[in-house]
Amino acid sequence: VTMPMPAWAQAANSIVTIVHGLPKFTADIYVNGDLLLSGFQPEEATDPMELPAGSYAVEIRDAGAPENSAPALEADLDVPGGKNLSVIAHLDASGNPTVSVFDNDLARVPPGRARLLVRHQAEAPPVELMVDGESLLSGVASGDEGERVVAAARSEIAIASEDGESLVDPTSVNLEEGTAYYLYLIGSSTEATLDLMVQRVTGVESAPSGVATGLGGLVAQPVFPWAVVMLMVAAGAVAARAAREAGRLRT
Repeated sequence: VTMPMPAWAQAANSIVTIVHGLPKFTADIYVNGDLLLSGFQPEEATDPMELPAGSYAVEIRDAGAPENSAPALEADLDVPGGKNLSVIAHLDASGNPTVSVFDNDLARVPPGRARLLVRHQAEAPPVELMVDGESLLSGVASGDEGERVVAAARSEIAIASEDGESLVDPTSVNLEEGTAYYLYLIGSSTEATLDLMVQRVTGVESAPSGVATGLGGLVAQPVFPWAVVMLMVAAGAVAARAAREAGRLRT
């Protein structure tokens, strides 16, 4: 699942995306007692939502369960202002369902680069992030994350155990300049439900270092067209002489 989302948010609001990383569990999501998402499928994610700063009570129930039934999972979500947050329901290292909140890193990356960040949100041993067959990160344990800034290019992303065993099928991702990619390892290794989700956040490119104006970066001064002036003067002189000749012939 690839989810483009803007990096900005108004100062009093935050951008929030909810990610469903619980395998084999179709859910109804309630926020502050109201049904927000019905029939939310595993490996799905919401569109980015702009939410006012505040505290939110999140309750997750089996799809179709009565709204007053005991939730299968619940959490309190504090949303500050001006943040870009990802909220994911997932399995912890022991295989128990839980909810985690991530403050997405929107720091600028250099020109021609992209941010790649893996989030281990699964019941699985520590993992290694492979990019185009080379190890980029290793020893990322369940509940942890790690990041690197990489060249912007189409790359093959793979997640492997520390002994080199591939845990999910490799995924080809076009890493675009000035974009952050958050990779979520979700599911359970013991139940063979591991999978990879990709969340894409645009707008982390470097600001321009200057504006090209010529003259070594100085604002170009207007150049007075002296050649045009000389032509105009010459043309005026010719016209005046022609007028005098015409007047002499008439007299």
